[in-house]
Amino acid sequence: MARHAPGVPTYRASTRVDAIRDGHGNEVRPKDLPPKTVVAVAGIARPAAFAFTLTALGIAPTALLTFPDHARYGAYRVGKILRAAEETGATAVITTEKDAVKLESVLPLPLFRVSIFMAVLEPLFVPELLARLSRRPS
Repeated sequence: MARHAPGVPTYRASTRVDAIRDGHGNEVRPKDLPPKTVVAVAGIARPAAFAFTLTALGIAPTALLTFPDHARYGAYRVGKILRAAEETGATAVITTEKDAVKLESVLPLPLFRVSIFMAVLEPLFVPELLARLSRRPS
């Protein structure tokens, strides 16, 4: 960071899985997602991290479809997801919260999202952020 943004403070954060949620926001236990019933979808910068998270949770998707970070889910990509589900016998999709927001209105399959909790580790983060936000733009 110091090379790309000299003088800008950096902060570390920890993340953990908060829950898996269904389309209504209800918590679902990983063991309640039977093996071979979900296709995993990730349009994030590091889809391997999402795959690792699913493995750590004991979730074995029938397929993992990765798309570019900030991907839009138009007819082509939705079709690809539906074909993967049909070809593998999956009956639902599991994805990130970021992608679930985009997929919930266009995907006709049940959708599960992995909810993540993140906490900044340094106690000075909030005061520094508030101080920066209160400054007038230059």
